[in-house]
Amino acid sequence: MDAAINDQCVFHSEVFGQITYDPEDLTAIDRLNFYASALQKNDAILGQIIKPGMHIIDVAANIGEVSLTFSRMVGTTGSVHAFEQNRNSYQRLRRNIQAQPLNNVVASEDCIGHNTDERTPHRLDDYALDCDVLRIGTRVNALEVILGAQTTINQHKPYLCIERDGEEDIAELVGFIHGLGYQIYCQDVAAIRNMPETADTRVTSRFRILFCFPVVPASRPCPSPGYLELLNHYQTMHSEGYHREVNGEQLFTPAEQAFPGNELLRFAETIQSLTRAFGSRSLLDYGSGKGQPYHHPVTINGQQYSSLAEYWGVAHIHCYEPAIAELSQWPGEIFDAVFSTDVLEHLPEADLPWIIEEMFAHARHFVFCSAACHPALARLPDGSNAHCTIQPPRWWSGLFKAIALHHPDVRYVVALFESETQAGNSPRSRLSWASNIELEIGADAQMLS
Repeated sequence: MDAAINDQCVFHSEVFGQITYDPEDLTAIDRLNFYASALQKNDAILGQIIKPGMHIIDVAANIGEVSLTFSRMVGTTGSVHAFEQNRNSYQRLRRNIQAQPLNNVVASEDCIGHNTDERTPHRLDDYALDCDVLRIGTRVNALEVILGAQTTINQHKPYLCIERDGEEDIAELVGFIHGLGYQIYCQDVAAIRNMPETADTRVTSRFRILFCFPVVPASRPCPSPGYLELLNHYQTMHSEGYHREVNGEQLFTPAEQAFPGNELLRFAETIQSLTRAFGSRSLLDYGSGKGQPYHHPVTINGQQYSSLAEYWGVAHIHCYEPAIAELSQWPGEIFDAVFSTDVLEHLPEADLPWIIEEMFAHARHFVFCSAACHPALARLPDGSNAHCTIQPPRWWSGLFKAIALHHPDVRYVVALFESETQAGNSPRSRLSWASNIELEIGADAQMLS
């Protein structure tokens, strides 16, 4: 590809012809090179997504380097609606569109986001546009754009192409998109650019493109194959016991001690505070294990209670555990609160959206969950780690945000644990919280949302 930059800040390309750009935005050249090359080489991922006749929305279109690529791919029967809020970039966008042979691109100077204030006055849903592909550039908050496009996404289920700077933490965004029912592929793009001032000065530019494909989600009637395989594993572990590794030593946990449900005691006070705050009287323990704290005395803050039910002062607690036959019947009723501890990290990522959705759908007041963000000590019967979903706290935060969109009256609190190893010390857990209510947290904890 023959490309050069002249003094008038014009990009020359066999694919696009001449395109003007902002001299302070040299990453635009990297994107122009990348997308022009993708067009010439018939890039496999873009080729799967972009088809003739499609309608594309390009948010934060900048000077139009992506809009023009997609314009050529969708052809005269398709369309591209490009939004760019920066005045200088918008003017360049308009000039670059007018210089192209195709007339299927419409440019708007509107700022697209979620919050309806002066900074982001427009939600994408306000435009009611047809949308087969939603592309989001780096100059906007992608999560805010998606939040303002929920009707568009739910109605059209478009492909998503989201660009992020190479150093940006995308964990929350990826978790959120996963919760919307998308499969995500991340392509890292690195461009080594010769600076025009001095030919021997080279700068490496990095950005990521998230290609997000809508998928038929797993569900309770049709869970993923991994879920069914794990269910068989846990049925075996409950009935036969399991092995775990502690400091390099192999230990065996007998069946009667396997998954007793005692992890719940760690959060007994938090759940009691929530039940009292909301007046919750009926509770569902989702993935309760053997539920021993409900049948044996427990000691909390030095005081003994006949069971957790007495400590919480609630009338009805239902235990649901799909790996134990007598507890595996899914209840059809709605509960005041649903909680799940030491469960979610043991489940496949593909099944987490429907499982968490199920929790929200069966809760009147709140959902409480915990999840470990590190490998487990326990091993499954096939030798793999018992934590099959290991994601950072912000990923979990994004996932819960996405599910909660459909349940505005239900509050949630999620405790997330990371393992930290300090020089000369044993690993310790670092606690983070994700929630849509205000919490009082300790000095050693982090609030994510």
